[in-house]
Order: sequence, then structure tokens, then C-alpha cells
Amino acid sequence: MVRWLADMGIKRVLRSLLTMLSLAVILLLVFFFIRRQGKEEEPLDYSPVVASYPVLGVVEESLHYPGTLMPEKTIVVVPKVSGKVERVYVEKGRYVHQDELLVDIDSRIVELQMEQAYAAYQAADAQYRQAVGGVRDEELRNTEALVAQAEKDVELARTNLDRIRRLYESGAATRQEYESAENRIQNAEVQLENAKRSLTMMRQGALDTELDMARSNMAAMRAQYELAKIQYENARVSAPVSGIVADVMIDAGNMVGSGTPVAAIIVDDPIYVEIQVPEKYYGRIRPNLEDITVRVSPIAYPDHQPFPGTITSISPVIDPQTRTFSLEAAVENQGMVLRPGMYVNVEVVISSRADGILLPVGAVVSRKGGDMVFLVVEGNSQHAEMRPVVKGLEARGMVEIKEGINPEDLIIVEGNAFLEDGQAVRVVKE
Repeated sequence: MVRWLADMGIKRVLRSLLTMLSLAVILLLVFFFIRRQGKEEEPLDYSPVVASYPVLGVVEESLHYPGTLMPEKTIVVVPKVSGKVERVYVEKGRYVHQDELLVDIDSRIVELQMEQAYAAYQAADAQYRQAVGGVRDEELRNTEALVAQAEKDVELARTNLDRIRRLYESGAATRQEYESAENRIQNAEVQLENAKRSLTMMRQGALDTELDMARSNMAAMRAQYELAKIQYENARVSAPVSGIVADVMIDAGNMVGSGTPVAAIIVDDPIYVEIQVPEKYYGRIRPNLEDITVRVSPIAYPDHQPFPGTITSISPVIDPQTRTFSLEAAVENQGMVLRPGMYVNVEVVISSRADGILLPVGAVVSRKGGDMVFLVVEGNSQHAEMRPVVKGLEARGMVEIKEGINPEDLIIVEGNAFLEDGQAVRVVKE
């Protein structure tokens, strides 16, 4: 009896609990129902999109081609005299200024020739002055001494020439030494002839024709001296231009001739690049060379701003094999950071407009045989509105919209691949 009463109590408790739980569920459902009724209906079928406003900026039409930098010119330096290299003052890779000394050549022979020419010039000058002003006894004796000395110099030069000839024929003397010996005897004979003529004129007195001859002889001797002086100066080989020494072809102690290259100098400011452009752009580039800009980006300096360039020449013909034409541009090389042989990417800007309405390229889709964009339009809900547009220039992932939208239109730039006109959308990123 007691057990039955206990079971009855438990059952009543469980029944009460179930009743209370049922009431709680009902109340919760009623709460959510009332809350939902108080809210505006939202569409359940919408597409998430990314939208942005157009930007105003400069839009450029540019062509991109690879190229290789080239120096403006390469100067090969050659001496004007022959001889032994005494000293080399530069090394490969060094920057040199115009007229900077590069090489010294043994100048003893040309120095002697210059001194001989100067002595002959002085003698001729004295001869002329004597012919004009008359002769004093002391001058006569001096001239007689000059003739005697000149005769000795000729004899000595002949003896030396015979000796050098025998050495040259046996291979013990160089061709240059032999030619120098010949030059010395020629100069000695000229000086002897001038001294004899001067002595004769002193003894007999000068006629008008003799005066003219003396004057001409003095001018000729002066010219020979100036020429010998230039030859002496040419033994010091200097840089004809400023630039980078690309190569040094000789060492101290080498024998060089008047045509032997001793160094090569690269002139590379500005530096040049040549590219090949497809034939279809010839008509657009050729008439507008002054308006076209060039930007050069070396792969050696990936973080450097592009170097500006200017078109300097365009090929007058089209290559029939490649259907391309050559375009050459000069590039500023401030700081001398650009080096010949560098690989570069060249951008040729053939058209440019300011204040263009720009969108990401992906904002424009092809529908109904034309170019379209989708605008985000507000109403009872956000929805997409398809609008035809006219595209302009395209560069760097942006496209110019010439007609169809305004700067204040909110344009769908992502999520538009499968949109339809009027479809509900929700902007998830702007």
C-alpha cells in the first residue's frame, strides 16, 4: 500500500514537469513568430558581390617589349706614334674624363727630332735676319763655325746610318731605329745646306730673291718644328672622350705602332635601347614620335622607378621576315647605374588621357553581344542593374569607360559573372 502511494506521487511530479516543458516550448515558438512578424520580409535569394565606385585618373595605352641596353658609342684609342709603352695609367672599368692621360710611349726619339727641328728653325730664322740686316764679322765667323759643325754632323750621321743599316740587315736593330737614323742624316744635311746658304749670303750679300728664299725657308723650318712638337705631344696618349674604360689592350713594355689599339672607351650617358615593334603600330608611332614617351625598367633594379627615355630613331623599313620595325630610344643614365648589355623591359606609351573614368577590367562582362557593367541599385532591396558601356584604353588591370556610367555609380566588380539584370544582391565588400 505504501509502495503504491509512492508510485502515484512520482507520476504526478513527472506529469507536471511535462506540462511545464510543453508550455515553455509553445511560448518560445509564439515569441519567435511575433518577432518575425514585426520584421520586414527579407529576400532569401540574393547574390553576394563586391562593389566599388569608379576612379578618375590618367589612362595610358602602352606597349611592352624586352630589350638590351647599348652604349652611345665605343671609341677605340690608337696612338699616333710608334714606340715602346712606358706606362699605363688606367685599368678596365674605370671612368675617365676627356683629355685624361691613358698611356705614355717612349718619347726620346721624337724629342730628339723636335730638338733638331727647332735648331734648324733657329738657323733659318738667323739666316733670314742676316739677309735683311747685313752681316757683322762676328756673325760671319759664327756662321763659318756652324758650317764646319754641320759638316761634322752629316759625317757622323752617315757613319751611324751605315752602322744601323748593318744591324738592321742582321736583325739586331728594329725598323724604327733604322728609320730614325735616316731621319737624323736628312736633318743634318738640311742644316748643313742652310748653314752653307747662310754663309754664302753673308759673303755676297742678299738679293731680293734670296731674301724671299730665306723667308720661305724660315717658314718651312718653323712648320717642321711645329710638326715635330705635335709628334712629341702625341707620345702621351689621352682619352678623346669621357666614359668607361671597357678594355686595355696593352701593358707597359709592349711595342705599339701608330695603328695599334691601346684602349676602348664606352660613352654611355645617355645609354640606348633598341626594340622590335609589330608592323601594325607603325602608322600610330611614326607621325607622333615627339608625343610618345618611353620607360625602361632594368631587371637588375626591380625596385627602382622606371628610367625615362626619348625615341631617337625609327626604322624607315619593315623587316619582311618578322613583320616588325626597329625603334631606338635614348635613356638618361644619371649616376651611371645603367650598364651596356643589361636586359630591360621597355614600355612605349603611345596614347594617354587624363581624368578618365576607370574600373577594374573584371567589372566589364560580355552580354547580348556587347560590353556591360552591373550597378548596385537601392530600392525595397538591393538589386543589380545591367548597363551597356563603351570601353576605351586599357592598362595595368584597369579599363577606361568612355560612355555608360558616372563617377557616382556603385559598380559591381566581383561576383558579376552569372548575374542577371534585376537580380537581388548584397554588397559584402565595398
